[in-house]
Amino acid sequence: SEADKLINESKAIKHLIQAKDFFEKKNYNLALSAASKASDAYPGHIPSELFLAKVQLKIGLAQQGLKTMESLVAKYPDDK
Repeated sequence: SEADKLINESKAIKHLIQAKDFFEKKNYNLALSAASKASDAYPGHIPSELFLAKVQLKIGLAQQGLKTMESLVAKYPDDK
């Protein structure tokens, strides 16, 4: 339902804000955890998925980071 989508998007944004805060404090493991929660809370939330890829690449998870980015390009080929 529309209400569920709004709730899930709100959760994703909350986790994304936490992830960015952890990232700024160089606490990359907690940033990764929060970014994963954001991505899971609302699949397809592009800002969450982009930030997840950024954290993955930052901590050396190149395979996962590339997979996250490739998944986004496959889902949204017109959003460059």
